[in-house]
Amino acid sequence: MIVLGKETKALAMLLSGFLLWAGAFLLIYFTQATGCSLGWQEIEVFGPLSLQRGALIVLYLLACGMHLGLIYAFGRSDTRAESAFAHQTGRALAFAALAASLFCFAGILWLTAC
Repeated sequence: MIVLGKETKALAMLLSGFLLWAGAFLLIYFTQATGCSLGWQEIEVFGPLSLQRGALIVLYLLACGMHLGLIYAFGRSDTRAESAFAHQTGRALAFAALAASLFCFAGILWLTAC
């Protein structure tokens, strides 16, 4: 079991939202590049929905769901006096990261994949 100090926990709280955003960014654009090179935009899955678009939409929804889960976890976690500032700031940054994901990745819903 790994035991983290107070400073490490506070830093993890502050960085978690945008680290999640960065991971989602890498995964979404990795999938987009891979799908384009493999021709996923030509494979129809459901009506006009291609495999490429479907995979990107699933990743978009998954990323937003993970952001909501992080915000929920911040809402349920213990707020002791020594970590109250890091907790409140971390939750605010998690909301900002959710907003960044909603804005940055929204093009998945209507822009062409390749």
